[in-house]
Amino acid sequence: MLRIIGNVGRALMLLCAWSVTAPPARADDTTQKYGFCAVSSRDQTKIYVSETFVTPWPVIVSLESRFLSFVVSKYGRSISSLVQCYTHSTRADSQAYRSIVLAPIPGVPMIETGWAPEATTQPSTTPARPPAPAANANASANASPPATTAAPGGTAPPSVTYVICKSDFNTDRQRFYNPPVDGRGGGYGEWMASYRRYLEQTYRHTVTNLSCGDYPTEAAARTDFDAWVAGARASPAPDINGVPEPITITNWKY
Repeated sequence: MLRIIGNVGRALMLLCAWSVTAPPARADDTTQKYGFCAVSSRDQTKIYVSETFVTPWPVIVSLESRFLSFVVSKYGRSISSLVQCYTHSTRADSQAYRSIVLAPIPGVPMIETGWAPEATTQPSTTPARPPAPAANANASANASPPATTAAPGGTAPPSVTYVICKSDFNTDRQRFYNPPVDGRGGGYGEWMASYRRYLEQTYRHTVTNLSCGDYPTEAAARTDFDAWVAGARASPAPDINGVPEPITITNWKY
């Protein structure tokens, strides 16, 4: 539950407490979700909100991290890190929910940021097949085919998948971020289970809100990792003792 007071607290607590009472509509697309995000200023006098967006599902990098990074970069560092994003199966459900929980509050401006997540999708693991060459009606039936060079061992070298993982928005207020590593042919379940074990064994951290993302290049993975860490460092929320949330860069390998 968000630790916010006053009218802004009333609005953002609704984000956690309300539910849509209308019958759910048929999902528009099972590979997509519709949603919105909101976060308050640290002094709790403003609320920054996104538009109602559509995003591929499942997401690669958390919506909260991307929205927070955007708001901090556009409006400055006086933003709370207690960002909330909510997704629904249909646009109608998301818009109805948004209109309820973000109803106007006297004296508290709702700042429309215009943010929506980029329409990035999980990279395909199946390489595209090159198109077959068109037949040449004038080619000689006896013409020799062009010479080809086989890869060593008769197989193409395997492609590398780069993975970043994190654990944040935890009840114990700790934040862990891991830079890109070789995914070694694993999947989301294997990466998250491995990272969970690493956090438990290395930091005795058992309250883990985990997420991982995979990328076709190390540069793309590094870009989102840097955005995660920048967003966390730009707006550290104090914990229950008034101390900023600990941010740890981990050294997990899969």
